[in-house]
Amino acid sequence: MAGSADITFYLDVREFSGTTVTIAYETCPVRDQELFVAMVAPATIAAVGPATPVSVALAGNPNVPVSHWTRWKLVGTGTPWDLTFRIMAAGNSVC
Repeated sequence: MAGSADITFYLDVREFSGTTVTIAYETCPVRDQELFVAMVAPATIAAVGPATPVSVALAGNPNVPVSHWTRWKLVGTGTPWDLTFRIMAAGNSVC
């Protein structure tokens, strides 16, 4: 989210089946697949319901700060899996 110093992601899982799935929140200064990196360690999704908010705050010393492009990436392991979810993001603007 351009213009944000800090960002908080809220993940709401409505339906989940199969094995464990991880979600990573990634950022990049330009829209280039090779340059995206995780801002914080990937979170594990193993149940339905609201997850703990994931904050990327400069005060918390993230792996990389929020940049112009932000995306999420799911990785499942083992048997087939299915996931219905919604992500909300709230950013604190740069003063």
